[in-house]
Amino acid sequence: MIRFDTARLRIRPYREADLPGHRALRADPDIDRFMHWTPDHAAFERHLLAQGDRAPGTGRGWVNLAVADRQSDRLIGDHALRVDGDLATLGLALAPEMRGRGLGRELVMARLARLPETVWLVRAEIDTANLASRALFGACGFTLESEMEDADGPYLVMSRAPRRAAP
Repeated sequence: MIRFDTARLRIRPYREADLPGHRALRADPDIDRFMHWTPDHAAFERHLLAQGDRAPGTGRGWVNLAVADRQSDRLIGDHALRVDGDLATLGLALAPEMRGRGLGRELVMARLARLPETVWLVRAEIDTANLASRALFGACGFTLESEMEDADGPYLVMSRAPRRAAP
């Protein structure tokens, strides 16, 4: 399920009107340093708009979705999802003024409940310096699986089963 609402959030495909808000997310150094978005902003924006309601699945790569305030529909973050067979990988970024309100946990737990039945393991890949994301995913029941490094630097892989209760 691509589109869904939670108590306070609306997860949906990006729209043209979301692009200024997405640019603001990318311009925030506290967000940008932890994200591995393509440096070609225009190409990435075309990618966001072209996705539409495309469901993630094997061989389709990442799907980026708008995280909007449920009441106003204003963009407040980005949610990335990749599903490869029985493995799903999640990512998210929230605007600075939206952090510390439990919205990240609300999003992660809602996404876990809506993953395809075939998914048996869910991962989050987190920059080692991103303590807030590590705490968020830990609070959602993810545990440290491994520490890795790629061209962007070191990162943690945290994982959990999708349908067990969070602590």
